[in-house]
Amino acid sequence: MVKDGKICNSAAILFGKDLIDYPQSMIRLARFRGLDKKEFIDNRQVEGNIFELVDAAMSFFFKHLSLSGKTQGRIVREDELEIPYDALRESVVNALCHRAWQYETSTIGIAIYDDRIVIENAGKFPANLTPSKLTDEEEQNDENTSLPPNPVIANIMFISGLIEHWGRGLSMMNNECTRVGLPEPKISDNGSFVKVIFTRPTSKEEHKLNTGRTQAEHKLNTSRTQANVSLESININIEKIIRAIGENWFSMNELLEIMGFKSRSTFSKKYLTPSIESGFVQYEDTSNPTSPNQRYGLTVKGKAIYYSNK
Repeated sequence: MVKDGKICNSAAILFGKDLIDYPQSMIRLARFRGLDKKEFIDNRQVEGNIFELVDAAMSFFFKHLSLSGKTQGRIVREDELEIPYDALRESVVNALCHRAWQYETSTIGIAIYDDRIVIENAGKFPANLTPSKLTDEEEQNDENTSLPPNPVIANIMFISGLIEHWGRGLSMMNNECTRVGLPEPKISDNGSFVKVIFTRPTSKEEHKLNTGRTQAEHKLNTSRTQANVSLESININIEKIIRAIGENWFSMNELLEIMGFKSRSTFSKKYLTPSIESGFVQYEDTSNPTSPNQRYGLTVKGKAIYYSNK
């Protein structure tokens, strides 16, 4: 990211704070009423580096998509964004990683409609590499299935944890949507722009509750109510650990250091255990909670709190 003692464009895109010379470092976020672009419910543009743009996109999703919980068995309650969180985040990260950054007049767009979400970015798939190849298991064994047009940016995003699996993002998005009973996202490439389209779930019960308000308004009010209840119901200790963890995974010792604690027992009793029992923090290794290598991260419900003030 430094050449001949000078900062390269990739460094600015990734870590810059004053991006006046990089107008393409922006994301357009819109929530439309209905199925077309005739009327806005919410419309904004956010400037920032790649990490800030990912946060802005995820915060927008939490604001406008429903978060619901389901009970598995008698004990575990699992919260789920209406379109799986990991699939949405992967799509946003891919758009930022693979976009044509040289086009200063183009920006990444995210549009939420009543029936779908559209994420678009300037760029195209590499020659001889199609979405179907990237989701084919045999093709994925080929190291050439990941050919980022911005290798420096892609490598830093991989090191930082934004990219978790080279060349496997589309498969993960498909699998996540299938897991919750949604169609696989549709991907199109017209040679100038790549679009990813997620289908939003429909609900007969939701239509019954719709008395004069549009489906979009009902979803928006529902998601806001859920967020407010969550914020009011958690104590300050849980909120602190949520802010400390964010999008990362940390060991017990790392959390102790980050939050300034020396006593493991006090930290566990007042912070970690209540956060896990309340469903905001989860084990990385769920099969062995007491593993010495255990790490902790946020659940989707915890991430909703994390992004609520972004």
